[in-house]
Amino acid sequence: MDPILWPTISIKSDAISGTETVVKLIQRCSFLSHLSLQCRDDISDLLKAVAKNSKRLKNLDIRFCPILTFQDLENLSLHCPEISSLDLECTGCLNKDRDQHEMEGSNTCSCLPCCGCNPSSYPGSVLSSSPTSNILRKVAVSTGLFQRS
Repeated sequence: MDPILWPTISIKSDAISGTETVVKLIQRCSFLSHLSLQCRDDISDLLKAVAKNSKRLKNLDIRFCPILTFQDLENLSLHCPEISSLDLECTGCLNKDRDQHEMEGSNTCSCLPCCGCNPSSYPGSVLSSSPTSNILRKVAVSTGLFQRS
């Protein structure tokens, strides 16, 4: 089947393929609704491609990757309006002061009081059933990643 029709992609490490190849794949998959990226050192580059090309994305799993920047989450919140589920297992993010904000292990997440998620139900994850990408904006605002507009 032509990748343009693929609704789901799961890429589990850097060893599978290089950044350029994965970016080209993301650009080609216009019907992508679920993306899982694991153990990718190039996560920021991949998320730029996702934000630019994956307007239909609903579920995003980013696991065991380097810490996300505020720009990563901001781009997703602004350009992927359909995201309703976000899983950041063993991946953290930086707030606007570049302080690390870990979201790993089975620790209770106290950083997301605004989003209505129940992180204790998903050890190591942040998940939401929010119908829009407002969850990303709320995460970013609550962690100080960017200011409300």
